[in-house]
Amino acid sequence: MINKQIDIQEEKKNIYTLLSPQPLRINTLRDFLVIWISLPFWTYVLLVAYFGPPEAFVYRTIFLTFLLVICFLVKPFNKDSINTFNKYTIIDIILILITIFIQIYILWDYKAFQMRLGFPEAFDKVIGFLAILLVLEAARRVLGWAIVTIAVVFLIMIRFANFLPWIFRAPSVSNKLIISTIFMGFDGIYGIPIGVISSIVALFVLFGTLLLSTKVADVFIDLSLSLAGKSPGGPAKVAVIASGLTGTISGSGVANVLTTGSFTIPMMKKIGYSSVFAGAVEAVASTGGMLMPPVMGAAAFIIAEFLGIPYIEVCKAALIPAILYYLACFIAVHLRAKQRNLKGLPPEKIPNLIYVLKNQGYLLIPLLIIIIVLIQGLSPTRACMLGIVALLFLSFFKKKNRLSPIDLLRTFEQASRNLLSPGIGCACAGIIIGCVFVGGLGPKFVTILLTLSQGKLFLMLLFTMIASIILGMGLTATAVYITVFFITIPALTNAGVMPIGAHLFAYIFGIISGITPPVALVAFAAAGISGANANKTGWNAFLIGLPVYIIPFSMIYFPELLMIGTPFAIISSTLICILAIYCITCGTIGFLLTELKLLERIGLVFAGIITFFQGWYVLIGLLSLILIASIKIKNKKNLLGERN
Repeated sequence: MINKQIDIQEEKKNIYTLLSPQPLRINTLRDFLVIWISLPFWTYVLLVAYFGPPEAFVYRTIFLTFLLVICFLVKPFNKDSINTFNKYTIIDIILILITIFIQIYILWDYKAFQMRLGFPEAFDKVIGFLAILLVLEAARRVLGWAIVTIAVVFLIMIRFANFLPWIFRAPSVSNKLIISTIFMGFDGIYGIPIGVISSIVALFVLFGTLLLSTKVADVFIDLSLSLAGKSPGGPAKVAVIASGLTGTISGSGVANVLTTGSFTIPMMKKIGYSSVFAGAVEAVASTGGMLMPPVMGAAAFIIAEFLGIPYIEVCKAALIPAILYYLACFIAVHLRAKQRNLKGLPPEKIPNLIYVLKNQGYLLIPLLIIIIVLIQGLSPTRACMLGIVALLFLSFFKKKNRLSPIDLLRTFEQASRNLLSPGIGCACAGIIIGCVFVGGLGPKFVTILLTLSQGKLFLMLLFTMIASIILGMGLTATAVYITVFFITIPALTNAGVMPIGAHLFAYIFGIISGITPPVALVAFAAAGISGANANKTGWNAFLIGLPVYIIPFSMIYFPELLMIGTPFAIISSTLICILAIYCITCGTIGFLLTELKLLERIGLVFAGIITFFQGWYVLIGLLSLILIASIKIKNKKNLLGERN
C-alpha cells in the first residue's frame, strides 16, 4: 500500500491548540466570576500545601465550598442561562448563597460546632440536610444521575432499614446520627476522599494543566513520533505512546481522547486504518493512562490513603499491569498494520530523537523530579510542589513555553474546571461512605457476597468485576473504586486476597468500564472524532483490550505481577503474561504471519486466556502458538512456491 503523505506540523498545531487551556472566557458574568474565584482558590491551595492546613476539617470545608461555587457557575441549572440571565439563573444564585452561608455557619464558632458532633442541634440538622442536597445537585450537574441515584439509595436504606427485607433489615438510623456522621464528622462528605483530593490530587491537576499550558505536552508528541513513527502502522503506535504519557497526567479517559485523539485518529486514518479501528485504539490507549505511573489519577492517592502505604508503593504494584495493558494495545496495532500492509510515516516527517531530547528534553525534568521524590519516600504533596516550581522555572527558558500573568490566570481557571469531576465525585462518594459507616452496610454486603459466591474466590472476583464495570458506566474511576471499596473489597481481603491486589483489581475494572460495551463512554468519545459508528468502535475497543480483562484475575492469583516475590518469579510471570497477551491479540485481530481462520482465532484466544493462569497451562498456550505459526509458515511457503 502506498503510504499517504501527512502534514505532521499541521496536525501538531491542532493538537497543541486542543491540549492547551482554552482562552479566558470573559463574555459572561459567570466566566468572569470563575476566573477571579479561581485565583484566590489556587493561591489558598498552594499556600496550604506549602505551610500546611490550619485544621483538616476547616480546610476541607473551604476547599469544597470553592468547588461548589465554581460548579454552580460552570454548570448552570439550565444550559440557556450560561450566556444569558433568565429565571433559572436565580436557582444558581440561591445555591451559591446557601453554599457560602453554610461555610460561614461552620466557621462562625467552629469550636462550638465541633463540640456538637454526635449531638447536632435542630439548626445543625437543617444546615446538614442542605449541605447534602448541594453536593447531590453538584454531582448531578457534573457526573450525571448515576452516582446521585446510588447515594440516595444508600440514604434511604439506612433511614428506613427497618422496612428492608432479608439481611438488610436493621434498626433505622435517626436523622440526628445521619447528619452528624455525613456532615459534621470525618466519615462523610469531608472524609478521606475529599481530604486526598484537597491535599494531593488538586496539586496534580494544577501540575497537569500547567504542563499543557506551557506546551510541555509537545515533547510527548515529538517523542512518540520519533520512537514509533517509522515502524509499520506508526501513527497508531504514536497514539498508544502519546496517550499513555498524556493520560497519566490527565486522569480521564474521555479528556485524553479529546486531546491526543484529535491528533492521532486523523493520522491513523490517513495511512489506512479504518475509522472504527482508529477510534478503538485511541480509546484503549487513552483509558490506560489512569493506570500508568507516576500519576495514576485521583484514585491511586486514595488507594494509598485507605491502605496506609506510601503512594510510590501503589505505583510499584501497578507498574507491570500498566505495561502489560499498553503492550496488548501495541501488539494489536502492530498486527493490524502487518495484516493490512500499512507503512510508517515518511522519514522526513519524523522528528529526530536526539534533536528532541537536546532541545526539549529539559522540559521533562519536572516529571523526573516528581518520580525521584516519590521514590525517596517523601509525600506526594512535596513532590508535586517541587515539580510545579521546577516547571514554572524551566518555562522561562523559551518564549513559547513562558506563561504571562494572563496565561497563568487562564491555567488556574482551567484547572478549576478540571478539578470539578474528581472533587465533586469524591464529595458525593463521601455520602455513600457515611451511609455504609453509620448503617453498618459494609459487613452486610460482605455477607451477601460470601453467600452468593459460596466462599469461592473466583466468583467473588467475578462479582467484583461486574459491579465495577456496571458502576463505571455512569461514574468516574475514582467514584467506582470508592463505592466498590465498601461493597466487595472487604470480602476479597477476608478471603485472603492481598489488600493491594484487591484494591487494584476493583480500580482497574472501574477504569476499563470506559471501553466496555454497551456503554463504553471513552470509545464513544473516540467515535465522535473518528466519525465511526459508536457501537462498533466500542466493540472493537473491547476486543483490542480483551487481555486487560484477564490481567487483574492473574495478578490476584499470582502476586508477582504486583512486584511481590523474587526477581525470577516476577520476570517469569510477566513473560508468561506477555505470551498470553500475544496469543489473545493474534486471535482477536485474526493475524499471525498470515490471515487466521475462525477456528484458529478461537483456539488462540482460548489458549491465551488459560495461559494467564500459568502452571502447565503455559504449555497449551505455547504449543498452540507454535502449531498455528508452523501451519501459517508452511502455507506461506506453499503460496510463494505456487507464485514462482
